Amino acid sequence: MRFEQERAAQARFRSVLCCTGLFSLYRRSALEKCWGDYLNQTFRGRECNSGGGLHLATMILADGHLALYQPDAVANTEVPETVRHFVWQQVRWWRSFYRELGWVRSATRDRHWYLAFDVLARGLLPLLLASMLLLAPAEGVLIGLGAGMRNLKLVAVLVLIYGSLAAGQARDLRFFRVGVVEALLVPLQFYALVTCARSDWGRREPRRLVEGGRLRSRTR
Repeated sequence: MRFEQERAAQARFRSVLCCTGLFSLYRRSALEKCWGDYLNQTFRGRECNSGGGLHLATMILADGHLALYQPDAVANTEVPETVRHFVWQQVRWWRSFYRELGWVRSATRDRHWYLAFDVLARGLLPLLLASMLLLAPAEGVLIGLGAGMRNLKLVAVLVLIYGSLAAGQARDLRFFRVGVVEALLVPLQFYALVTCARSDWGRREPRRLVEGGRLRSRTR
C-alpha cells in the first residue's frame, strides 16, 4: 500500500521521497556527489545506521535530481516474521521519518506543494488521532460518558473505513485489519519521536550489516 498509494502519488511530481534500497536504482553520477555524506550521516552526534533509503533519496532530490516510481518492478525482500520484529521495524521507520524532517524540507523546497503537504499529513495524522483518543475520556469525565463515547465511535468509524479501503484495494479481507493496526501503532510513533536520535535496530543487527562493517574497516 505504501508503494501503490504514497509513492505513486509522489511520482506524479517525479519526486518519490523514500526509495527503499532493495527496490531502487540510482545513476552513479548522482551518487558520487553525496555518497560520502550518506555513509557518514550522524544525528545529534550519533551515527545513523537505519533509515538509509529515506536519507539517500532526500539527498538526491535536494541536489536537483528526479525520483520516479515504476509500478511493474518486482523484487524480493525479508519481512518481519514475528510481532516483535514488526514493532521494531515500525519504530525504525518512524525514527528515520522524524529524523529526516530537516533534510526533507530542503528536498521539497522548490518542488510541488503537494510533497510538503504529504510529509506534514503523515507527521500530524498520528498526533491528531492520539489527541482524539485522549480527548474522549477527558470529555467523558467533564461532560458525561455519552460525549466521550461519541468521540470513540468517530475514531472507530475512521479506523473501519481505512481498513475497508485497504481490503478493497488489496482484494484481500485480511487487509481489513490495517486500520486497527495503524491505530495501535500510534504509541510507537510517539516513542519513535522522543527516541529519534537512536539508531539501534531493537534486536541483534542482521549479520550482513555486521559483516559489511568489518569489510569497511578492513578497507580503511
